[in-house]
Amino acid sequence: MGITGVEVATFIYAYVLPCQVLIGCCGNIMNLIVLLDRQMRKARTHLLFAAMALSDLAFLISSLGTWLMIQRFFPPSQPMMDFLKNHRHYPNGLCNWFSAMSIYFMIYATAERVSVIKSPFRASKEPVTARFAASLLLISVVSLAICGIHFMSHQQRKLWPDLQRSWIMAQMLLVVVVPFVLTTFMNAMLIVELKKNRCQMHALSDNYSEKQILQDNKRSRDERKITIMVVVISTSFIVCNAPGAVIYTLKVFELTKLTGGFTHLIETISNCLAVTGKVLNFFLFCSSSQRFRKLLRIRLENWRYCRSSKYARRSSSKLNHSHSQANRTLSMPMTEL
Repeated sequence: MGITGVEVATFIYAYVLPCQVLIGCCGNIMNLIVLLDRQMRKARTHLLFAAMALSDLAFLISSLGTWLMIQRFFPPSQPMMDFLKNHRHYPNGLCNWFSAMSIYFMIYATAERVSVIKSPFRASKEPVTARFAASLLLISVVSLAICGIHFMSHQQRKLWPDLQRSWIMAQMLLVVVVPFVLTTFMNAMLIVELKKNRCQMHALSDNYSEKQILQDNKRSRDERKITIMVVVISTSFIVCNAPGAVIYTLKVFELTKLTGGFTHLIETISNCLAVTGKVLNFFLFCSSSQRFRKLLRIRLENWRYCRSSKYARRSSSKLNHSHSQANRTLSMPMTEL
């Protein structure tokens, strides 16, 4: 008897997903440490990437609820297993909410790069403003409203079948189809604008002083590096989320005739690929940004130095304590001399 699609899907959820969660959590924590550095906070795009990393980290942690149910750490009679079954829609809702937030932050970062690369000398000098903070909060609230259907249990959804279908279709359009099309279009615009911007910088060299040319060239190089990072991250997003977007769209519109274990396997593989995209962001940051690698190396060296210094102080205190004990033991009272 061969291996069924359900068994393969169960294997992926039980053994591949925890590895992805572990690597992804470590990578996104590293992303937050570097992207929230004082030097990196000067660019708004880095703050958006930090918000995306935080959303991805929360998504990966929420995925542990699904992993616990698949792994079956608890026997069916255990109250914990019953609790997970009765409340499994909550981790599912959190996963959809954090995934939508990450997608919208990706669109925001790409759109911000498009505006900057079109006008490289009019970039905002204040990355954090009240409007920017309000926009991040608005994205979080809108994402929650769009994905709110997933926080309802199966019994609650049966009470409003028409509302459920309309809500799911709206989520599919606003979280899957429209972001995918927008990201693909803006990513193509960034690639074209990068080539145009290089030609414009060569043309401006005849109209500015040498000092102004050096300043503008340095700023343009910095903006280009950030934009290249955005192109790499957005391309990875498109590649990793394209299969899931197609499958989810076909499923919502009931355009596929595949049923049973094979459909479950295809959905599991597409979900695994989407999670892989969240795991790859750290490696893509390292490969596409020399500044990211440098700051990460400095952070790790400082952390290792702090640990070694703390260990040295602790060893020194223990040594001094042992010496004091030895001196106290070997010393003779004055009355015995």
